[in-house]
Amino acid sequence: MARLIAIFALFATALIAEQGYSGPIPSKTDTPYLVHADRLVETEAQTARQRAGKAQVSYLIAGDKSGVRTPLASPTLVIETAGMDVRKLQLFRLEVKNGVREVTFFSNSRAGAVPLRTEITEISDGLYRIAVVDSLPAGEYGLSPDGTNDVFCFEVF
Repeated sequence: MARLIAIFALFATALIAEQGYSGPIPSKTDTPYLVHADRLVETEAQTARQRAGKAQVSYLIAGDKSGVRTPLASPTLVIETAGMDVRKLQLFRLEVKNGVREVTFFSNSRAGAVPLRTEITEISDGLYRIAVVDSLPAGEYGLSPDGTNDVFCFEVF
C-alpha cells in the first residue's frame, strides 16, 4: 500500500511539474494554504456559528485572532481539491467584536459583508491557485465555500 501511495505521489508531482507549476503541493486536500515563497502555510480551519437576527445573519468564529499570519497584502493561496467546488470560495474581511471574529449579512439593505475579489486558476487537475486581486489592509480574513459554515482564516499584518 505504501509503495502504491509513493508511486501515485511521484506521478502526481511529475504531472504537475509538466504543467508548469513548480511550487510546493498541499499536504491536505480541501484546505487552502498561503504561499510564502517556497513553503505553504495551512490556513486555520474553523466552523462558524450562525446567529440570525431580524434582518441579518452573522457568522461567528471563535477567537479574536487567527494563529495563521501573512505579511502579504495580496496573498496567494493554493488548494488541492478532493470534493470541494473551489469556484464557491469567497473571501471576507472579518470584524473582531467581543473576542470573536464575525461577518454579518443583511437581508434588506446593501450594508454588510461583500466578498473580496479573488481570481481562481486551475494549475493542474485538482490543484488551484487563489490570488487576492486587491491589496488587503491589516486585519482578519476568512475564505469560505458559499452555502457552508466552513471557514479558513488568516491574518494580514
